[in-house]
Amino acid sequence: MKNKKGFTLIELLAVIVILGIIMVIAIPFVTGYIERSKKDATKTSTQGILDAASLYYSSNDEEGVLTSAIIDKSDNLISYKGKVDNFYLSFNEEGDIAIVTLNDKYCGYKYFMDKKVTVGEVKTGVCYIGENAINTSDFLPTESNSSMYVHNETSIPSGSGLQNEIQVVNGIEVTGYTVSESEPTTPSNGDIWVIANNDSSTQLVLGKVYVKVSNLKQYNAGKWTSVDSYLYDGSSWVRLSSIKYADRILNGADPVLGSGMIPVTIMDDGTVKYADVNSEWYNYTNKNWANAVILSSGTYNVGDIIPEANIQSYFVWIPRYKYKLWNVDTNNPIKTEHSIEIIFQDKNHVTSDSVSGECTTPMTTGASGNCDNGEYMTHPAFITFNSNGMWIGKFETGYLGAAASAAAQVLGTDSTKVISKPNSYSWRSNTLYNQFLVSFNYNRTLDSHMIKNTEWGAMAYLSHSKYGIDRKVNFNNSSGFKTGVSSLLTLNQQTYPSIYGDGPTYNEPYNTSTGYLASSTGNIYGIYDTNGGTYEGVSAYVSGQYGSSGFTAANIVIYDNKYFDIYNSASTATSYNYRILGDAIGEMGPFLTYKDSDAVNRYHCSWYSDSAYFINAANPWLLRGGYYMYGILSGQFDFFYHVGAASSFGSRLVLTPQ
Repeated sequence: MKNKKGFTLIELLAVIVILGIIMVIAIPFVTGYIERSKKDATKTSTQGILDAASLYYSSNDEEGVLTSAIIDKSDNLISYKGKVDNFYLSFNEEGDIAIVTLNDKYCGYKYFMDKKVTVGEVKTGVCYIGENAINTSDFLPTESNSSMYVHNETSIPSGSGLQNEIQVVNGIEVTGYTVSESEPTTPSNGDIWVIANNDSSTQLVLGKVYVKVSNLKQYNAGKWTSVDSYLYDGSSWVRLSSIKYADRILNGADPVLGSGMIPVTIMDDGTVKYADVNSEWYNYTNKNWANAVILSSGTYNVGDIIPEANIQSYFVWIPRYKYKLWNVDTNNPIKTEHSIEIIFQDKNHVTSDSVSGECTTPMTTGASGNCDNGEYMTHPAFITFNSNGMWIGKFETGYLGAAASAAAQVLGTDSTKVISKPNSYSWRSNTLYNQFLVSFNYNRTLDSHMIKNTEWGAMAYLSHSKYGIDRKVNFNNSSGFKTGVSSLLTLNQQTYPSIYGDGPTYNEPYNTSTGYLASSTGNIYGIYDTNGGTYEGVSAYVSGQYGSSGFTAANIVIYDNKYFDIYNSASTATSYNYRILGDAIGEMGPFLTYKDSDAVNRYHCSWYSDSAYFINAANPWLLRGGYYMYGILSGQFDFFYHVGAASSFGSRLVLTPQ
């Protein structure tokens, strides 16, 4: 017999090494495939429950469906296909569904008006979509602590919206109800009643007003509903107010409408409509930022079309937020262009060093506090005014009545000439002090002022997030300084100087598909003219230096410091380390010097090659946004120094009503 040889040790080691390499390659692939499959299964199961819930609603609507209540898996009301450990869902009055499903690792989520299911991760039994924890209490309306009385007296006045019998659920009469132990005293002409103490968990749903009731019999296991409800207040009948629309993603930082401000929606062609604040009129997830106008004339009601000729100025709401830091140390930058991570918060919340993953906002020039890259920090623009946000002029400030560019070059302080409108001419050739005054005196009731550098930063950062256009906005190349204009995409604007002019061979207006690209949102709901047009002066200067702005040591102290960003007296053109975190200056590094297409060396930031010239003693005032002929140098991250004298720069309004 022949000898049979086995494998040598080297051969065995080689096989083991090869198997190890295969395992290294295969395990991540297989693991990734398994995780993707789990996510897909979660999404599919969630959608299956949604479909079953929609069928349940349509099948039971006439008999009364539980609205404004949480239904979970244990209720056994929804028959569905798919596998989840648990789910929670709720119907609103229109039949829309909010749902969260939970498995061991992944969760599915959709809010009432969302178009699709989003998959997140389960942490300590809670569904997280990104950094946001999903709280099922958000599925329920806010409860009122006020009392209400409902009764079927015969003398309910005409026009009250009620008949002699209470009507609920698609007009079906309900007569089987009881009252609380302590029946209220009713006036002789009748009253609306049936509420008692606020200890019951049962909710009475009246239109969009939600109050707790006791001893109220439910109709076919559903909640009581009524289209309109009126309350007798002892002397007259008062229609109950509806709960205002709120965008859940804003976490309470919804727009604050000051005196004379009208909420509007804007159609793609620019048509402006008076918005109903009780319905969705903004949606930041969909990049539809809240818009409002101030009228020059006319009176309008909800639903009316408002002619542009009767609009004095347009404004856009920037909600308060915290954002994830990068490049805190300007000398050691770690990131360039990226989608800035933002979480909205109301004015009752501010980041703190004491909270893991956050830091207290350092509000001064050159300061970093205890902040580090990757931590969240409340943007400083919102802290100064302790606000839920701010209204920023939708367009560069224009000059009322100017029919040509030259007519808008006015040295003056007449605030009645201020407008913020499309297709107007930017107000230029004014000193920075005068620009400050016309903005400040525009509307003191609404705390109007010229935009600060940190406020510009807040706007720019939001534009470069998932809630905005998330890239450089298109260029305004109007040599006539027209507002809301957007360069044709066929023109090369990646040079200096660039291609500029006016008319259809150069640009298109704001209400066109090309025009939308010059907006901070990529649609008509955003802010325009932040790239090109005319440079915009911002209320930011080097400490103790006023240049030729018209400001002096004597007159600048008249105004509260909150209206200025004040930078280190040692600042130079390249001392980016003296930035204020959040002002869209120091975080835009690394900073580079190189020749542009005209063979001249210039300072650039790393975000889209925008200009990067910081203020200094000789040129102590900041300008933002670039110029109509500057092409690649311009953008929402462009910053440049200036002496502040009357020149070809403009400004922008900000309102901060409380």
